[in-house]
Amino acid sequence: VSEQKIRSKVRILYITNIILSVSSLLTYILTLFHAVWYMPNKIWVWICWAPVPSYVVFIISCFMLAQIVFSFITLKKKYRHLIKHQMFSILSTLFSVSLALIILIQIPGNWGPLIVPQSHGTQILLYTQQNTTVNIIVEHMGQNMTLSTVGNVHKLNTQYNEFTLYYNNKSTYYSTKKISNFTFISDVHNSFYINKLKDFPTDLVVSGGDNTNEGTRMNMFQVFSKYPIETPFITAMGNHDCRPKFKEYFTEHNHYQQIDGIGFYFINLFHVWRVIITQEMVDDAFKFIHENDNPTDEIKVIVSHLGAYTLNDNAETIYFSTKLEEFLDGHPQFKYVLGGHSHSFRIFKRNGVKLIMSSALGTKCEDFQLERFQREKRYGIEHITKWLEYTMTIIRFVRDGNEFRIQVYDSDTMEKVYEE
Repeated sequence: VSEQKIRSKVRILYITNIILSVSSLLTYILTLFHAVWYMPNKIWVWICWAPVPSYVVFIISCFMLAQIVFSFITLKKKYRHLIKHQMFSILSTLFSVSLALIILIQIPGNWGPLIVPQSHGTQILLYTQQNTTVNIIVEHMGQNMTLSTVGNVHKLNTQYNEFTLYYNNKSTYYSTKKISNFTFISDVHNSFYINKLKDFPTDLVVSGGDNTNEGTRMNMFQVFSKYPIETPFITAMGNHDCRPKFKEYFTEHNHYQQIDGIGFYFINLFHVWRVIITQEMVDDAFKFIHENDNPTDEIKVIVSHLGAYTLNDNAETIYFSTKLEEFLDGHPQFKYVLGGHSHSFRIFKRNGVKLIMSSALGTKCEDFQLERFQREKRYGIEHITKWLEYTMTIIRFVRDGNEFRIQVYDSDTMEKVYEE
């Protein structure tokens, strides 16, 4: 009877071990899948500090708990001989715990100042780990002004668009009075590729959204701690940005900014992380543009995270594309529409309007599927100027009177791949 009980317990131990092995395998597969999903195209950048989905956390937790229980059982004297067979499992446990901690523990550091130009002045954004008083000195034409805030989320405003900023024993000169060129990026998704902008001088960076993966403070630290602070930055709201922490800094509402005669009309169709667009939101967006159409704009640019023509259509995105065409037909003074979201670069021309969709700057890029567009003859597209497959892009707009010359760069090599 005693021997039978021992065999029964040993059988239970081996079954437990099999379950643990399967659980361990699933843990590694799911963790790797998650890391690969978020990583850029470079295979060696395999962890991007993104929050892990709940199912991965659940499996890791079950695996860890089972391993702890099993370890206690095997430490009993009568089962101590089994411990040598469990060394791999124990080491796997330690590895899993370490990996989970690396991915899950997120401690954002300080970042900023980030300069956001506005029609009537400039907004200055910073984040500090600790609640603290931040003092910034703004010098304009020999006059000094001290701006102060308390907390860890800091938003300060000045009426100037040309000034020298003194902060943290550093001085930086900013000016958006004269914009000879600006750079358009989209879908950075926390990527270190934002570093590329440090060697890409420009007067202004305009983002099509999805600057982050999850809109968390850690995500913002990853992006804006690497961003060249000497370059002003302005953005649309992407669906991945639509989290409360990101909205502490950037508006989710439609907004208009005129910068050196360039009218930027930002329409934000995303208010939650899930891609939910309603026809009412589309109508409100074009109503906003119509009501804020500024006749003093020298060049008019619409910026939206959702590109003019998407790869994955539904009733709402088709409605957006149709309403956009109707609006442009009735407002020929709008010459440029910038978007992202689809992770696929392409330029369309329609009635003299250039509709430009940027690919991702920091994550997987998609195929354009030209044949599908041509076959379906969607939206009355006149001409497809250019498309790039699986290429991360940075797009420079060089001002030439009341038009822009467009230069497209491969962000991997930083070589110019197209110009018009």
